[in-house]
Amino acid sequence: MALTEERRNEIAYLYVVNKVKNEGISNFKANEIKRQIGNTAKELGISPQEAQEFVRGLVLPLIEEAFPAPK
Repeated sequence: MALTEERRNEIAYLYVVNKVKNEGISNFKANEIKRQIGNTAKELGISPQEAQEFVRGLVLPLIEEAFPAPK
């Protein structure tokens, strides 16, 4: 069965989330993170804004999972 592009994207996202959960993020220096995102965006041929949006969508849920708001 051939994977659709949408399903490949879902799998890629889940893979990245799992990798970050298991290996963590080694650096929380804002300027360095922005630089790394910008460099990676350039390597991938996407805009830095798209890359930042992707990372934001990836990291914020992980932070919320780690530090849930009190009920």
